[in-house]
Amino acid sequence: MPSAPTNKDINGRVVAVVDGVYVAGKYQVLAVNRGKRDGLIPGNVLAIFDQGETVADRSNASFWRRNASNYENVRLPKERSASVLLFTVNERMSYGLVVESTR
Repeated sequence: MPSAPTNKDINGRVVAVVDGVYVAGKYQVLAVNRGKRDGLIPGNVLAIFDQGETVADRSNASFWRRNASNYENVRLPKERSASVLLFTVNERMSYGLVVESTR
């Protein structure tokens, strides 16, 4: 039965896509660097977030500066991109199936 992890502050990384590709889509298997020691169990569902990209900040620039090329860079917020259902949980890492993907 799918459930939320008891530890709400899990902040891990996808360390591999099992098929060896760079990005994962729906029904692909991922390896995550969190496991039993972080309170995970099989059936937990985790959200995957993409790191926001860095863009030029043109919001508070004057007219002349807007047309120049030297803007300050800002990082956009993280964006949810997938949900992963964990099916194998080891002590320090887990495997999960991507059940929902927006990218």
